[in-house]
Amino acid sequence: QQKVNAVDMNSGSGKGLACDDKDKDKHDFYDYFITIPKEAKIKGVEVKLYAKADSIVDAPHICTQLSWDGGQTWTAPNLTNTLTTSLQAYTLGGILDTWGRTWTSNDLANNNFKVRLTNVAGSPLRDFSLDWLAVRVSY
Repeated sequence: QQKVNAVDMNSGSGKGLACDDKDKDKHDFYDYFITIPKEAKIKGVEVKLYAKADSIVDAPHICTQLSWDGGQTWTAPNLTNTLTTSLQAYTLGGILDTWGRTWTSNDLANNNFKVRLTNVAGSPLRDFSLDWLAVRVSY
C-alpha cells in the first residue's frame, strides 16, 4: 500500500518570504471537534504537522496561524524551520503558548476554530507535502 500526502505543487506565484504575502498558497483546516469545559482556562495550543518540501533551496517553510472567529481574524504566524526533503514533525505553539491571546472554549468550537497553513519559499517552484496536522489544547 502506497502512502499519499497532500501536495501543493509549484506553490504560490512570488518570491517573497513573508507569511502574509498575497501570492502564497494558503490552506485552512477546521472541524477538530475540540471539547473543552466552558469554565476551563486555556493554557496553550499546540499544532503539530508532518511535512516536507521537494528541496531546501529557497528556504521553504510553513507559516501557521489560528483563528477563533471562523477565519475573520488570525493570530500572528508561527513558522517552522526550513523544511527538509523527508517528512519531519514540526511543533508550533505549545502547552503553555496561547499564540498571543486569551482563548475560551467557544473559540475552539468547529464553527470558530481554524488552522491556516501558508507555504512560503523564495521561489514558486517549491513543492510542499503535508502528511498530517494535529491540534492539542491544554487547559
